[in-house]
Amino acid sequence: MLYRIIPWLSVFCCMAVCCSALAKEAPGEPAISLSLDRWEISTDPERIDLELSFLEETDWKAAYFDESNASLKLVDSRGDASSKGECRYISRNDFAFNEKNGEISLSWEDWLPAEDTEWVELKGEIPFFMYRTAVLSEKVKVKLVNGFSVPLTLKGAGSNGEDVKVQLSVSRLGAWCGQEESSQVMFSLVSPVRLGLLDMETHTEDGTPLPVAEYGGSGIDPGGKHDWCRYLELGDRKEEGLDISVRYATGMKKIVVPVNIRFGLFGMGEKQEGSTKKN
Repeated sequence: MLYRIIPWLSVFCCMAVCCSALAKEAPGEPAISLSLDRWEISTDPERIDLELSFLEETDWKAAYFDESNASLKLVDSRGDASSKGECRYISRNDFAFNEKNGEISLSWEDWLPAEDTEWVELKGEIPFFMYRTAVLSEKVKVKLVNGFSVPLTLKGAGSNGEDVKVQLSVSRLGAWCGQEESSQVMFSLVSPVRLGLLDMETHTEDGTPLPVAEYGGSGIDPGGKHDWCRYLELGDRKEEGLDISVRYATGMKKIVVPVNIRFGLFGMGEKQEGSTKKN
């Protein structure tokens, strides 16, 4: 059973960031503003979900946030508190229809606010890795054959500026499920650590650029490795191989954004502010 789904998104837009955690810094320093977009509660099973959006306030951009070290709790007006929730980062390029800079999806299972509670607060901290400089990797030659892979070194891509060795692989969509190969190709990049992967450039062997889709996906596989992908539509082209470069963030800086957002159970909200702490 699902109830109390927020129906007041137009009210939130009129009130700008009525529920927000603002990270203020001197000009030129990384800063993030957070706002609560929506929430919903399910009673069977017991679950509460929140969705935050974020905007970069300076020329620093968010490469990703550190889900594993995000510390967030929900506390209701009766003083009852949840345990640590589950966080997921959704970048601006993970979905073609996503017009925001980025989103943070939060969920708590087996906890609901008290029935007579007046408000709920989201409190804690979210570490972000920010960047100002993006670079292209060296070009690697990729065969458009299902299962083909090639190693690639991304120089300075690590959170501490270290080089990271990754694997770039090819999947011909349709082939992996026993169907005839389609004209769409998926490029997957697997890394042992989290990276600020942004996009990729693809060229035919004669130098003609072929733009990949401006969306894709990212996640962590069962072995703990990080996976990132983008798609390419070949159409009627009969290419056998491509030259590929990956664009990624370098010179990253970690900041910790405090979160203190209060919202009522019927759409009322209060603006909350805090300062970013740098690590």
